[in-house]
Amino acid sequence: MNSTLARRLEARSQNQQENQLEQVESLQVQRGIDSFNNIISVRDRLNRRVAKRLTFMTRFTMIALGALMVAFMLFMYIMSSKVAELATHIEGIQTNYTTVSGNIENMNYSIATVSTNVSHIKQITPNLKNIDKTTKILTANMAKLDHNLATLTTSLYGIQSSTKELDKSFGEMQFSVYQMGMDVREVSKPVRLFNNMMGR
Repeated sequence: MNSTLARRLEARSQNQQENQLEQVESLQVQRGIDSFNNIISVRDRLNRRVAKRLTFMTRFTMIALGALMVAFMLFMYIMSSKVAELATHIEGIQTNYTTVSGNIENMNYSIATVSTNVSHIKQITPNLKNIDKTTKILTANMAKLDHNLATLTTSLYGIQSSTKELDKSFGEMQFSVYQMGMDVREVSKPVRLFNNMMGR
């Protein structure tokens, strides 16, 4: 009896231990499953987040590429429309360059001519000094001539004054002659009367 009871108690204890082990194992399995589910849910969230970011980056890249293509097409259109004008400007630049080259050649020729004239000016310098001396002498003579003209003008004023005096004297003399004629007529009246009486 005792041995049977002991066996039963031992069997129960073993069953309880096995049940406890099974419960522990089931808890561990449940925890593992929960952890696995958490890991999968986290991975799904990460995958969704990565997918959203990839989608955004893909859309942004496509939009940027589209904008670049539109800008490139506009650039090509503008360049194609400005090519003729650019060619015209280039021809104008070439023409202006040719003109500038000709002007530079003319300028070089003018500089050479000026250099030659400068050498001639160096030769003319002594003559200019002589001309300066002659001009100073001529200026002095002109001053003397001016003084002489002033003196002559003064003399002419004096002659004019003398002429006025002479004219006045002639007037007075003419009046005296006229008066003398009147006197002669008065004196000659008796003589003429006598002549008339004598029939002469």
